[in-house]
Amino acid sequence: MGISFIITEKNAPTLLSGYNKMSKEEKARFDLKNYLASFRQFHLFLGLSTLIGGLGLYFVMSKNAGVTFAVLYPILGLVFFILRSNKYWAKNMQRKNNIGAIVLLMTAALVSGLFFWGVKETKINVADTAVGFKGIYGEAIDYQDVTSIDLMQKLPKFTMRVHGFALDGVYKGKFKTADGDIVKLLINAMNKPYIKIEKKNGKDIFFASKNDDNGRIYKELKEKWSSQNDER
Repeated sequence: MGISFIITEKNAPTLLSGYNKMSKEEKARFDLKNYLASFRQFHLFLGLSTLIGGLGLYFVMSKNAGVTFAVLYPILGLVFFILRSNKYWAKNMQRKNNIGAIVLLMTAALVSGLFFWGVKETKINVADTAVGFKGIYGEAIDYQDVTSIDLMQKLPKFTMRVHGFALDGVYKGKFKTADGDIVKLLINAMNKPYIKIEKKNGKDIFFASKNDDNGRIYKELKEKWSSQNDER
């Protein structure tokens, strides 16, 4: 919202993108007063509606809904403003504005895809010779590459996200623990207990289903893994 009051007619020749590169003749033809009025009105509305909508969704629905709205809504709002304000600009600037709007739409699509793919539940498939995870950061692990499988009542303490996705109890990707280890999290929800798969290469995995019983999954997984060990 602050940007609504920062740009004025006095500093527009320096701060207002596009206008600051116009010639004196172009500036004389540009309706700066009405453009800035529209600019302020839009950004005030965008700021207030983002705040109200984001907080409303956060408390009424979920943190994920609030964060998603607060990220995507302003991007789409800016696209609307760019296209609506084209009437103030010369044709060469309109083309640049249209390209900017397309870039913003592509950004919104990318962010939407990341949110959707990140919160989508990673499924576990317990087979006779291997366990597979389908979804973001999924992989297949042969039982012969597993050292141990355990149930954990709490996750390790993490100091940083190496790369991955983290939002409101959903953690997908590689994280660094307080002990300096890099582990993979496939946590669909903070649904205790968590399943820890310790691999021979040291790249351990922590998994938690969102809707299924992790205890039941652990029992089935442990039986399959133990059966393979007995055969060897």
